[in-house]
Amino acid sequence: MAVSVAIVKYAAWLLVCLGAMELLTHAAPAMAVAASGAYSEFTPLQLMMFCFVLLKLMWLKFLVIWRFFRLWALLDGVETPVCNHASHFVHF
Repeated sequence: MAVSVAIVKYAAWLLVCLGAMELLTHAAPAMAVAASGAYSEFTPLQLMMFCFVLLKLMWLKFLVIWRFFRLWALLDGVETPVCNHASHFVHF
């Protein structure tokens, strides 16, 4: 089975997204703060920034899941459409 250059590039992008998710999860542990309820002491500005970072991390987690299974499908020979070209905050 020959793997095309496009699939190799897609796999590289998956690894870049996975690395970014790992770095951001360790640098900004928003999920742990959300689970512990420590955000109740935040000022409104801090709460707004916290929610924005939490939303970005959730989007990145879903992006990694989508790209992993799309890569799997591409390796099986199934072309699936790409529906998440950019983050949702670009559209505002």
